Amino acid sequence: SGMFRPTLSMRQLDAGYAIETAKGLPFVDADNMLLIGLSEGGVIAATFKPLSDSQRVAARVVEGWTCKAGWYEYAGLNAPEDEPVLSLVGAKDPWYRNEWNVGHCGEFMDGRTDSKSVVYETGQLASRHELLEFRSVQEETMAFLRQHIDLPLSVRQGQQLLTDLGYDPGPVDGAWGAKTLAALNALRAAHGLPEVGALDESSLELLAQLRKG
Repeated sequence: SGMFRPTLSMRQLDAGYAIETAKGLPFVDADNMLLIGLSEGGVIAATFKPLSDSQRVAARVVEGWTCKAGWYEYAGLNAPEDEPVLSLVGAKDPWYRNEWNVGHCGEFMDGRTDSKSVVYETGQLASRHELLEFRSVQEETMAFLRQHIDLPLSVRQGQQLLTDLGYDPGPVDGAWGAKTLAALNALRAAHGLPEVGALDESSLELLAQLRKG
């Protein structure tokens, strides 16, 4: 069980080892790694304390955990203050109705200006444990991560940016089609770039630069 006290330190060590190992892989962007956990995994995402710079991550997402517990090892946030943390929890999550675990991680975010606590007070999300299954939560999470991590643009975001720049990619619906491609190639031509047949790396770089202004 994840709530067996000695298990926590073992999982924290596992997390540190996994982060260090992943950073050594050639296909991993070591500067843009995330630590994301749900429920018992959320406990690890909240309480993991890096033992070295090689175990640090760009941001954390704590889902379905309140950062409150009767055991001190499970309580609070151990992320460095400059490591952004997003916490997501339902106000009526059935797992957290006892006096020692009710609450939210925002209670431990004083001084963490880049962190954010989201507590879903109403609707079906209020009583859900698994929140990232919902599109609205996914969008909120991606919006947070894009503030702190260099993530590639989605098709929908690319369409919106093309529209904002005065091009016509068609509906901003996330569906890639001929009209979006034509708008992209018009933008590329305006910047002296050749046509492409898909949203390639150079196009993503161009859009990212324009989005940053």
